[in-house]
Amino acid sequence: MNIDKQISIKLNDVLLNSMLDLEMRKLIISCWEESLKTADPYKWAKLTFFSSELFTGDEEKVLPGALAMELFALAADIFDDIQDQDNHQMPWRKIPFAQAISLANCLLFLSYQALLTIENTYKLSKIVQIFNETGLKASQGQYKEFEEQTRYSFSIDEYIDILAKKSGSFAECACKIGGILAEAPQEAINDMGEIGTNIGIIAQISNDLRDITDFENKSDFVYKKKTLPFLYLINVLEKERAEEFANLIRVARINQTNLSQKEQESLLAIIKEEGAIHFCLIFQDMFRQKALKLLEQIQVKEEKRSKLEQLINVISQ
Repeated sequence: MNIDKQISIKLNDVLLNSMLDLEMRKLIISCWEESLKTADPYKWAKLTFFSSELFTGDEEKVLPGALAMELFALAADIFDDIQDQDNHQMPWRKIPFAQAISLANCLLFLSYQALLTIENTYKLSKIVQIFNETGLKASQGQYKEFEEQTRYSFSIDEYIDILAKKSGSFAECACKIGGILAEAPQEAINDMGEIGTNIGIIAQISNDLRDITDFENKSDFVYKKKTLPFLYLINVLEKERAEEFANLIRVARINQTNLSQKEQESLLAIIKEEGAIHFCLIFQDMFRQKALKLLEQIQVKEEKRSKLEQLINVISQ
């Protein structure tokens, strides 16, 4: 049975055993299905499964952790979209904020319900602790991200630290859960966590490149979010180009809306011609190499690394 089918069946079981009424269950399913309409559905479940497959092939034992990661990440995405005022086309952005927050909270608690189906109490205890640590890291990262919007000076090191706390912590969580449920040695679980952090950073840099020019759904440029391409541009642009970029920022900020077609074309030209894409890809490759090097250190058969290696390389493209 493939991953999506396994996860779907497990989700229905968790929902049926919850105290939620039919209306809330339908809303959750609707949001769940919409969230899967991406280029890489079930990415958190896949990362959990692939991490476990380094050590064992028992998918049944890993399934609760894989579902929990999907629910946990979806809750975080909803909170993130509400705070960022992004992704207006998603179902949770079409309902009042108060209801969307309740929905995200519900998904968060459902992720713990999924974990509670893990029969081994020792593994369950370790995973719950990692879940809590992930939530704390991600919340701190989100807080810092909003804090930096009010600051003019912001370093790339500070940016990477926020990425490690946000997307990095979720990927770290998935990799560690896979290792724990597969009964991997503690040293290997620690290495898996570091691999996950690097994977999360790689994925977020890809998102940054996409989102800065997604004028319809994202507000990165309007709110001057200090993403990697933005930080690069404000530090390297000079003279006329620096003034042009500053003017585009000013127009977007004043209007609190999308740029005109001509302004969008000007921004795209700056991003492409001034090396922002190339710079971000170099950064991605640095973290890709770190992840692959850590993966090589884990004492397993070479063929067992293949799926995770492929995932790392695909995320980096």
